[in-house]
Amino acid sequence: DQGFIACGGEDGLLKAFNEQSNQNTSKDRYVLCNSIGTPQDSKYIDIYPLFVTMTKTHVIVASKEAFYVWQYRVAKKLTALEINQVSKTRKEGRERVFHIDDSPSGTSDGTLNFAKAFTATRDQICCITASDRMLVVVCLIHIHMYEPIQTSGFICHFEDLEIKSVLLDEIMRDPEVLNKDYFINFEIRSLRDSRALIEKVEIEDVQFIEDNPHLRLWRLLAEAALQKLDLKMAEQVFVRCRDYQGIEFVKRPSNLQSEAMKQAEVAAYFSRFEEAERMYLDMDRRDLAIGLRMKLGDWFRVLQLLKTESGDYDDAFLEQAYNAIGDYFADRQKWLNAVQYYLQGRSQECLAECYYMLEDYDGLQKLANSLPENHELLPDIGQMFVTVGMCEAVSGFLKCNQPKAAVYACVHLNHWNKAVELAKNHSMKEIGPLLSKYASHLLEKNKTLEAVELYRKAHHFLDAAKLMFKKLYVLAALLVENFHTQIKSSQQSKTKSKKSEATSALAGLLEEDESSSDSRILDDAWCGAEAYHFFLLVQRQLYEGKVDAAMRTALHLRDYEDIIPAVEIYSLLAICSSANCAFGTCSRAFIKLESLETLTPDQRQLYEDLALEIFTKHSPRDTRQSQRDSLTDGALPTCIVTGRVISEYQFWMCSVCKHCAVEQEITQHSFCPLCHSPVG
Repeated sequence: DQGFIACGGEDGLLKAFNEQSNQNTSKDRYVLCNSIGTPQDSKYIDIYPLFVTMTKTHVIVASKEAFYVWQYRVAKKLTALEINQVSKTRKEGRERVFHIDDSPSGTSDGTLNFAKAFTATRDQICCITASDRMLVVVCLIHIHMYEPIQTSGFICHFEDLEIKSVLLDEIMRDPEVLNKDYFINFEIRSLRDSRALIEKVEIEDVQFIEDNPHLRLWRLLAEAALQKLDLKMAEQVFVRCRDYQGIEFVKRPSNLQSEAMKQAEVAAYFSRFEEAERMYLDMDRRDLAIGLRMKLGDWFRVLQLLKTESGDYDDAFLEQAYNAIGDYFADRQKWLNAVQYYLQGRSQECLAECYYMLEDYDGLQKLANSLPENHELLPDIGQMFVTVGMCEAVSGFLKCNQPKAAVYACVHLNHWNKAVELAKNHSMKEIGPLLSKYASHLLEKNKTLEAVELYRKAHHFLDAAKLMFKKLYVLAALLVENFHTQIKSSQQSKTKSKKSEATSALAGLLEEDESSSDSRILDDAWCGAEAYHFFLLVQRQLYEGKVDAAMRTALHLRDYEDIIPAVEIYSLLAICSSANCAFGTCSRAFIKLESLETLTPDQRQLYEDLALEIFTKHSPRDTRQSQRDSLTDGALPTCIVTGRVISEYQFWMCSVCKHCAVEQEITQHSFCPLCHSPVG
């Protein structure tokens, strides 16, 4: 089945489908759609379509013998009178079927007679091609035969008595290389005859156009009148053409006294700009030539004309021309060329944009330095530096007297020391709330490490420590130690009289204890670090095959259920103990897992099935007594290297985190395994 798509104005036509009726005849359904594809109306037509076309008001479907015309109307084009009419009355006369032999009388009974579509024609319509390359069509309709036109192109458009054809064979031969010569315009005979007639006789004697009126012929007459400077006749013809722009144009040369000036205006109207410019220059009217080129947007020629001679207006016009040429290059993203012209045109705003697009931040900084204080462009330049993360934005904001913007730029660029300094120098009280607000913003975006770095650079060590306990316990504990040192040093500086070092340290600790809002963070700062240290140590020992050491270290994790989820602790303990054949410890781990309230029924069932599989093969008892089970919590220190209990009297202690290790084990390390401080 053949399908069609046509369009006219804002509406389109689709051939939806072919439908078979009970009488074994087919009907095609045509759907009228708007510009977004919404159906507006539809028709069933009995004509077998060979050609379909559409205008803003009509749909025409043609077969070999007849054609169907549908004058469609959409809702938004109906007048109030038509909307109030009865539907049948409103649609009457909108559809017609014409046979090719018919002579329409102008009267109709309002019914469609599709039988005409299947009636044979009496006259012959003959179309003959002369060859397969050059198309020669001779149409004999009734007894009329028009002059043939030879062309190898395809007709694509017919308007204003001109036929436009396209040489598709040439285009398809090399689609990448197009030439305007592939488009050929043919004037029909009436247009050619009218042009020849106008050239031979006077304009007033052209009766042919009166007898064969057409807008294109009237425009041809108006153009001829303008060429001969018959402005009165041209205005009258433009009125008949309803050409408002032409009417307005005729008024301009009518007000001029010089014939040469009128001819220049007419030449410009007919797009003969070189001729018009030459006429203006011959009349010593360089200003009019410049104005003409400005209207055309030919700023390169404007610049040439301005440089030929000097005038009072030259400086302002030169800057305008330079900036316009700069805009020309900027629109094409040729920023280097644009910079050269913007510099001569002194367009500082456009220069800033070009430097920014070229990533020429040195040039942007020089431009900012050359601007006076409180210039309106300085905040924009500062924002440009902020977007690329450069602290040169601060000087720009300060130069335009915007210290708050400078502080916010420092915050955005993470230069908190500079932000605090600027806030103090400009007596800004919102630096504290600003820190809290920005930290909350980072935490909402789950950027905990950035928030910690924010507090650390602002010397808010305790606030940073509170955040780090959630992510990196080791660094948090080190920050607490920095907090201790800060309190001690501040107390020593406040003490006026000389006291002993022990007394000063004691006073610092007392002040720290009084000023602290969270004593648990200060007292158990290393608890989280210990938990994750042993958690990672167990897994490393297990993968290295040290199953006994892994089980002993895993037993320490039972003291950190408030930090590490219990399901992870006892799952790891069960794995290590089963690998070490300590099935008694493994059994207790499974009992703990099955009693956890956080497990879902499905998870609990999986643990029960796994325990049943293990303990049906192995007895739930340890093959050897675990040293860890016989110890009292906190009785002996634990080695942070191996996870074993230290039973020796002499052992190594870290000077930073105060954790212990066996001397023989720590000699193999250069840094403390827990806090990573150098081993002294």
